[in-house]
Amino acid sequence: MPLVVPYPLINGHRYSFSSIELIINGLPNVVGFSAINYKPSLKAGMVYGSRPQPLGRTRGKAEFTFDFEMYRLEFEILKATLGTVGLVGFGETQFDTIVQYWEALQPVVTDTILSARIEEVDLSNADGTDASKVKVTCSALSILLNGMSIASIASPVAL
Repeated sequence: MPLVVPYPLINGHRYSFSSIELIINGLPNVVGFSAINYKPSLKAGMVYGSRPQPLGRTRGKAEFTFDFEMYRLEFEILKATLGTVGLVGFGETQFDTIVQYWEALQPVVTDTILSARIEEVDLSNADGTDASKVKVTCSALSILLNGMSIASIASPVAL
């Protein structure tokens, strides 16, 4: 059933940054973050013959990236749940992330980032009154936007 949005939206609020409930690697209600960005993409290959117009396109390859920025203390808590000191680095451990958007009188939207791995950690600090933050860049094996993937998982032969 398609989502019907009345215009103008009189009762309730649109989703915003403060609407987000975040669960990273099973840590519930993570609030010590200041940004989260994720991007599923499906890059098709164009098929050309001897003409300038394409003949078609391939299914393509799906890519899933995401990054987030959190305060240093919360990063240390997350990091402690990921690695085993001396055995496995925190960047070698896969984890899931749930991003839920909730507003009164609106449907809950749940995006799921599956099998993510930290690929880069950027710790930048400057003089001032702001708390120290850590920018974390990850790759993922899949991202479901409210339950749907940008690409099918099953082979078309199996369908």
